[in-house]
Amino acid sequence: MQLYSSPTLRMCNVDGQCAAGWAEPFPQNCPQNESPSNSTGETLFRLIRGNTVELDDFRSHQDLNPDRHFSNSTPCQARSVSLWTTLEQVRSLRRLRAHRTKHIVTVRLEAGSGVVKPKDNGHVSWWRCAAYDPLPMTAVVE
Repeated sequence: MQLYSSPTLRMCNVDGQCAAGWAEPFPQNCPQNESPSNSTGETLFRLIRGNTVELDDFRSHQDLNPDRHFSNSTPCQARSVSLWTTLEQVRSLRRLRAHRTKHIVTVRLEAGSGVVKPKDNGHVSWWRCAAYDPLPMTAVVE
């Protein structure tokens, strides 16, 4: 696995160099230009394709679709992993045709796992540190 470094972040905090590198290549000044905060041990929700959690379940839309342009987000946001704050929000997403067959998992974001940016609607953008393995911190909910 190739590790990517951002020039101004430290061990995946918002205030210095990310010594381990990021899980994906980011645009310049990303994620700092999104005004993120450090992860602090929060447990969030994510939709995954299979019924078992794999590291590929924590790739960004941009990484999964490198030739696609995402008009509803900045290039930096397209490089984040989408998480949600409540189970109800993720269940609502599963009502959409594109998500009907997906499974819901929880993931705990320990300090140093990356940086996050919550939105008012419950969506959380997560830029993952390459050294952080989310698999031991996940559980399939349904």
